Amino acid sequence: MKVKKKDLQNHWTQQLTNALMTMRARKTDPSTSKDAGENAEKFATYHYRAILLALADMKYGTADEIAVNCWLDKYQISRRLPEMTNLVRVTTDTRLSKKGRPARVWAITKQGLAFLKQTNKI
Repeated sequence: MKVKKKDLQNHWTQQLTNALMTMRARKTDPSTSKDAGENAEKFATYHYRAILLALADMKYGTADEIAVNCWLDKYQISRRLPEMTNLVRVTTDTRLSKKGRPARVWAITKQGLAFLKQTNKI
């Protein structure tokens, strides 16, 4: 069965929309955090693409390592990675962060690679 390009693009648009609907601020957070969470929808897609491009080159990486390979800082990356449920995965490895603490190691999934091929832009 051949999948149409438009159907595939609609699929990835829906994936991103679902991820963007994730709550980005807790009830107990200050109003500035809530405002930032509401505005995140405007730029999260660009963050996803930057993270995926970095991981596609690196294969595996912590938020610190991904930050070295793209224009985002580790805090922006750390916020986006858990939202990217089908596009990235947590590996069983940990590495030390710059502060010497164990950090999760992330990898791009087949769906993440397919997303990059379909969008082909950043």
